[in-house]
Amino acid sequence: MELPVALQTATCLAVIDTFEKRYRESVFTCPEGMAGKVGMCIGSVLEIDEIPVSVMAVLNANEGGLGPDEDLEGNIMLGEKGALMKKLGLDQVPTIILESKAYVPAVCRGLEENALWIRINKDVDNRVVYDALVRGCKEANFNYIKTDTAYNRGTGEIASATRELGKRIAGLGNALVGAEMARDKVRIIGELALLVSEDAGGVTYMSSKLHDQVGGGGIMPGSSAVLSMVISETAIRIWKIPAFTAQDSDMYLSVLEKALPILAENVEEACDEFKARCSFKETDFTFLLK
Repeated sequence: MELPVALQTATCLAVIDTFEKRYRESVFTCPEGMAGKVGMCIGSVLEIDEIPVSVMAVLNANEGGLGPDEDLEGNIMLGEKGALMKKLGLDQVPTIILESKAYVPAVCRGLEENALWIRINKDVDNRVVYDALVRGCKEANFNYIKTDTAYNRGTGEIASATRELGKRIAGLGNALVGAEMARDKVRIIGELALLVSEDAGGVTYMSSKLHDQVGGGGIMPGSSAVLSMVISETAIRIWKIPAFTAQDSDMYLSVLEKALPILAENVEEACDEFKARCSFKETDFTFLLK
């Protein structure tokens, strides 16, 4: 719904504005810089165990609280965000993409407690970063799941899903054209409402051509691995909507404190894999910036 999403956006923009004003010399920001988008990016360079670490947070947001529309999620390097990434050196080093927590039935089935989730596509993404995160979770002594077959590329998956959703919506529209009985009209509109609220976000969140390059996590090939969290069946029954907590944040930080020194020890190998696999060309996607 537009109103709560607009409120979330305003809250996040206020947080970014606060950091920008409080730490003018060390924090840098930029707008998303795409038509219809009102989100921001914020970045800085921190030290973790005397290792300089470039960090960036991305707020994807659309005018009027619409969405999801996340053509700049993950470490996608385009437009003004891309320029800020280069300023922070994020175009030259492997990265860790942090996502929030989610309930994914196929993964969460049978889980008795929440677990961290490390993902890459072993044929496309950065295996050195992936291994560092796996070791980080082990050393932090947290439950974790690892997947190296995620984020398929070049399959036309989201374009196909968009077409199929369009056909289902068109079918409901045609059924409504011929509907006479109130109960039939209610049923058709109910099905349409479910499609829009539950299925549409899976195709609107990213442009189809871009998805073929960066997958569902917004990962430039060769550059990264993803760390997120999946929640147990017990937790979803209690909370209904997963909420990221301060305790969750502490868990992520604990893993990063263990994983970053490991990644730093193997940074040359990680950078070699980044260079060998990074096929992303910003010029292929300038149409998104218009």
